[in-house]
Amino acid sequence: MRLTSVLSLLALGDHPEPLPAPGRTGTIRHASRAGGEVALRPAQLEGRDGEELEISYWVDQPTKDDWVGLWKADEDIDKVSPFKLQMLEKDPAYLVNGTGRLNFSVVNLRGDLKAFLFRGGLKDPEHFGATAVVSVANKQLPTQRRVALGKEGWSVAWSAGSHTQHLLYRVGAGEWRQVPAARHSYSAKDMCGAPATAEGWRWAGDIHEAVIPYLDTPVTYKVGSEHAGWTEEATIQPRPTPESTVSILAFGDLGQADADDSMESTFGGSFPTGELPSLNTTRGLKKELMDGPQVVIHNGDLAYALGYASIWDQFFAQVEPVASRVPWMVTVGNHERDWEGSGSSVGTKDSGGECGVPSQTKFRMPWDTARQPNDRPWYSFDFGPVHFLMMSTEHPLNGTQGVFMEHDLSSVDRSKTPWVVAVGHRPMYIDSGFNPDDRSHDSDYGFAAYYQGQVEAIFLKHGVDAVLGAHHHSYQRSCKLKAGKCSEDGFYVINLGMGGASNSELSKSPAPIWDFLDGTHHGYVRMTASRQRLAMEYIRGSQPDKVADKLELTSGVVVVPTMEWV
Repeated sequence: MRLTSVLSLLALGDHPEPLPAPGRTGTIRHASRAGGEVALRPAQLEGRDGEELEISYWVDQPTKDDWVGLWKADEDIDKVSPFKLQMLEKDPAYLVNGTGRLNFSVVNLRGDLKAFLFRGGLKDPEHFGATAVVSVANKQLPTQRRVALGKEGWSVAWSAGSHTQHLLYRVGAGEWRQVPAARHSYSAKDMCGAPATAEGWRWAGDIHEAVIPYLDTPVTYKVGSEHAGWTEEATIQPRPTPESTVSILAFGDLGQADADDSMESTFGGSFPTGELPSLNTTRGLKKELMDGPQVVIHNGDLAYALGYASIWDQFFAQVEPVASRVPWMVTVGNHERDWEGSGSSVGTKDSGGECGVPSQTKFRMPWDTARQPNDRPWYSFDFGPVHFLMMSTEHPLNGTQGVFMEHDLSSVDRSKTPWVVAVGHRPMYIDSGFNPDDRSHDSDYGFAAYYQGQVEAIFLKHGVDAVLGAHHHSYQRSCKLKAGKCSEDGFYVINLGMGGASNSELSKSPAPIWDFLDGTHHGYVRMTASRQRLAMEYIRGSQPDKVADKLELTSGVVVVPTMEWV
């Protein structure tokens, strides 16, 4: 969803000002006297994601505006934003006696760390104390693995330092086979604007990638090198055949959040503690892991990094328990791609200057790897009996992408993949309470009308079964639709923007096309597909053992629909 819809809602307790963004809000002031002490323990970290730092502090005149921020030790705090911060009053004892302790869980950002004390709040910070440097023993350690369905095999990507790394894989207890890893990177100059090119930029390693050829048996792998160390082993299930029954976990707008309840620098001060419900969603996904063919569909608005590079690292650390074992397939959303003048079809600044560069480098999807403004982040793939068309709603839906969609759908062999699902971040049909009379291209209803005009005829022509959207932070399921009305000749619209970002407002008077609307919960959709049946179940993160909504298709016939507005 758009940033402007949440800026006015920002409230950090008694601190409603935006988080510090040196270079945008002014230079940090440096106090002439210390007036406080701060220390970090332990003195050295191994380099594993999720290690904890204890911060202890003493201040002679404590106020509720005092805070601590964490940087890489070689960064200029006047030019780069902290990657973690917290108000000192988080410890209840602080305002009583000026002392306190906090714990930060950190990821490997390929550098040593240092913490700084500030007074004056988040808007006009004054630095008055710093810790000694905490060293990171292994800055090359491989972390943040994610698997994707590639054109020639399982694509495994991970983050590490710049040294050469490898992937080792084997079948059963067989011999390890080595695959050299390609290395990908980008810099601030590859992106489009601040904060991505300024206070949000920090290098936190390169992206390494190796491909395991598709095999008809489970494959165990690990990545790294003798110098950098190796990850734990993970097993990928074989790619399913059209006769397989497969599991699909689908959602959009997930984001990330720190389990330590710390805050982070974000574009315009939005989402200061991350997307807290995403923790429930990712816990639910982990419980869904099974010994069988499974894939994740993440329909845009991935990390909500918004130009702050370290948020990507936190996101990948959060999803790695699932993404290292199950292919994590994505589309791009407005918060990955949109930036005026960069080739996106919507002229907003929702990506925080990233303009697709981090997302399209870090995720190794089977898409064209050209960078903006010539990027083409759309593709398709088969998974068991389902054909997925993965679109970019952030690029024109006609022209090159329209030609691709027509050619792709006309090439589908329904005897092999009887189910066809189209996936794009912005919804084709939507219920929204956000500026419901606005029909501009970037508005909810305005874009939906454009989407329908460009693509609906193609979907109807080729018998698409369901269209998955997101963007609006809610769960929505329609009847079968054709030209805006319920029709047995149409397709279902299921909007999955309830992954983790704060909920969006639904309209006060929903159209009759909607069978189920939920704008107050988060979660994911569990899909099960066989050649004869496609079932979808909505699972709320706060109620993981209960199916909140379900839809089942058998040879195109609806079974067990439910109707509810929440």
